[in-house]
Amino acid sequence: VVVLLVVLSPHLGVLLLMAAVLWWTGPDVQGNALRVPALTLITALVAARGVHRVHAPMRDEFGTSLAWVTHVPALSTAALLLGRTVWALGQPIERVQLDQALFTGEAVAYALQIAAASLHCAYGGMLATRLSRGLLHLSQHDGMTGLLNRMAGNDRLNVEWQRYLRSGECFGLLMLDADHFKRINDEHGHLAGDEVLVQLGEVLRRGSRPMGSAARMGGEEFMLLLPGVDADGAQAAAE
Repeated sequence: VVVLLVVLSPHLGVLLLMAAVLWWTGPDVQGNALRVPALTLITALVAARGVHRVHAPMRDEFGTSLAWVTHVPALSTAALLLGRTVWALGQPIERVQLDQALFTGEAVAYALQIAAASLHCAYGGMLATRLSRGLLHLSQHDGMTGLLNRMAGNDRLNVEWQRYLRSGECFGLLMLDADHFKRINDEHGHLAGDEVLVQLGEVLRRGSRPMGSAARMGGEEFMLLLPGVDADGAQAAAE
C-alpha cells in the first residue's frame, strides 16, 4: 500500500513511509538497529528527489549557474545523510544516537538547517522574480493578441530612433490597419472581430524578424518595427 501511494501521490507516500518506519522501529533507538539509518536514508531521498523535480525547470527559467548554486547545498546535505546512513549501519546499536556529534547528529542537523534555509531563501527570491516578470509582461503586452501594447511599442520605437541618431543605423517601421474591421464586427459579432485580431497578431508575430517587434497600437491598428531594415526591406516585409 505504501509503495502504491508513493507512486500515485509521492508527497503523501513519503510521509506515510516515514510514519511506517517510526511505527515499526518504535520511539527508542535501542529498540531497532535500523531506525536511525532508515530515517536518515528517507530524509536523504526526500532532499535528492526535491532537487531532481525542480532542477530542470529552474535551469530553463533562471539559467544553469543559478540552478546549481541553489541546489548544491541540498545535494551536499543528501550526500551527508547517505554517508551517515552507511556509517550507522556499521555501528553497534548502543552507539547510534540521533543526537551524536560530528557527522552523526548535530553536524547533520546543522547542515540540513542551513540547506533548508538557503533553499527557502532561493525559492522565495525566485518566486518574487517570477511574479515581477509576470507583472512586467502584463504591463507591456496586449492581453488579446499577446503583442506589445502601445506604450511598450512606443518605447521600442524610441530605442531604435535613438540608435539611429547615434549611429545612423536604419530601421523599418510599418503601420498597419485592418480593412473593413467595423463591418466584421457588425456582421459577425465582436467575438469574431476579436478572433480576427488574434489571428492578425499571429501573422505579424511570424512575419517579424528575430529582433523585430510587433505591437498593437489600439483597436485594429498595428505597428511592426524592423531594426536594421532599409526601405526596400520594409517594402518586402509589408508585401
